Amino acid sequence: MAGYLNKKIFVPQWMTWIWLRSINSKSSSVMATTHSNRQMLIEHGFDPKTLRIWGRGVDLEMYHPRAPDPLKFPKTDGVGNFYPIIMYVGRISAEKGIDDFLKLPLLGYTKYVVGDGPELPSIQLQYPNATYLGALSGNELATAYSNADVVVFPRYAEH
Repeated sequence: MAGYLNKKIFVPQWMTWIWLRSINSKSSSVMATTHSNRQMLIEHGFDPKTLRIWGRGVDLEMYHPRAPDPLKFPKTDGVGNFYPIIMYVGRISAEKGIDDFLKLPLLGYTKYVVGDGPELPSIQLQYPNATYLGALSGNELATAYSNADVVVFPRYAEH
């Protein structure tokens, strides 16, 4: 969040960390999604005794290998040329670094973006050669993941 506010509205990161510590100071638990996120919070002055890991999980009933869907996710151009799919899935916002992915000159690949968010209209205008599927959930999202050859999670670093 500190990097996001700095990038979007030029709030110095140190001010954001003070604010985040302040609003979380009375919490009995502060959740971090990974051990590295927990460590980052500790490095920015959060109380290690209140930090808890809230891990992520995968629904194996929903997310499993599936047969390709060549109508929704074509990988050939009709004359035998193969184009692997590189996909971003997530919120379309500045802190995700999606434009870093979309500006890569990946010849021979098809770029897909799954998700919605405040930056979607400008990203679509800037990078019209990607395929935008909007927000997906359930079977549609599982099918998208299954048809991707590579899933990317770009993000600019907060230092």
